[in-house]
Amino acid sequence: MYDVRTQDGEKAVRELSASSQSVTLYFTRLTVSEDGVYLPLPAERFEEFSAVALEIPSVRGILDAYSSCLSIDLLQEMQHPHSSGIDRRILETGMYAAFAFYLEARFGLRPRALSFYSSGVAPALIFSESISPIGYLENLAPFHSANRHAYVAVERCLSIAQTRLEAEPDEDIEAFVETLLKESGGGHSVFIKDRRHKHTLLVAGEKEAIALVRERVGEAFPSVARRAPKLVDTSSAHLPLYDRAPLEEVLSHVAFDRPRFKLIGIDGDSVEAGCASQGDLRRLVHRAAFGFMDTGRVVRKASADADRLIVVGSPFGARVLDRTHLGGFLKAELATSYVAEQMQRTTVEALDNSRARLGENGGSQC
Repeated sequence: MYDVRTQDGEKAVRELSASSQSVTLYFTRLTVSEDGVYLPLPAERFEEFSAVALEIPSVRGILDAYSSCLSIDLLQEMQHPHSSGIDRRILETGMYAAFAFYLEARFGLRPRALSFYSSGVAPALIFSESISPIGYLENLAPFHSANRHAYVAVERCLSIAQTRLEAEPDEDIEAFVETLLKESGGGHSVFIKDRRHKHTLLVAGEKEAIALVRERVGEAFPSVARRAPKLVDTSSAHLPLYDRAPLEEVLSHVAFDRPRFKLIGIDGDSVEAGCASQGDLRRLVHRAAFGFMDTGRVVRKASADADRLIVVGSPFGARVLDRTHLGGFLKAELATSYVAEQMQRTTVEALDNSRARLGENGGSQC
């Protein structure tokens, strides 16, 4: 049991009996700059989380690091957002990592592996203890911030868009789009940004070229046309449209510790728990910042390793997993729902135990 006691001996944290099911924990990309929301917790859940979090050493370490480096009370910011003059995704990173430590300490959730989407690599690394909270703030966060500035600058020169192409589960649009790009020479202006199994793709690139690809795929696959895929303006993140050499130099100076858990990268390649190779860990972070994604392969790997896929992050960020369960793979569950389930189970168990004790004592003595 993981018990943390206050000075007067009261239990502040009690690890609930862990489920026999194995879990892969999935960290969404950081979305607060888009949806304006940090980790969404109902008021009663936040109250419980904040009370328990202060007694968990790993969470305390995160809170102290943000206080020391940024003079920010992360729990207060989480409940009442007010910080300005800082990329709030840096704050969101600490919140996601803290919540994962809370899940581990409070509910005994010990994941089989960690996976993530894009910028979700940062809280995954902190939770795996592959980088310390201060190491993240001083070394990795500047790399991610510089990368964001670099890909945003491309928008001044190019009009970039993306569209999600969704077919029926038994249709293969992946091979069709690959052939289309090869034959049309569109591989320099249109890219498969994310593969979500063969039936769903996220394609991105120059806006006019993306519109043409959407049209051609819709003609070949009526199921795609019926869904009327939208053309959405986006950044050049994960697209080879800007100079990465200066950023790679920054990343080369970031050091990593051995991760506690297996880490499944954005393309499905993984680094095993305890990996000591700086090259392998740095490559994982490099791909998370610059590479194309294969979320379908990530989910297939998670499904092979675990019984549940629990998401730490925002519902908005979790939308990339909407169709990845098709074909018999794990369906994503938000961590907030998992907490509600565990709290309900604990309440039921407590009532059952109370009834059992009353039965042993011969019922009420009134």
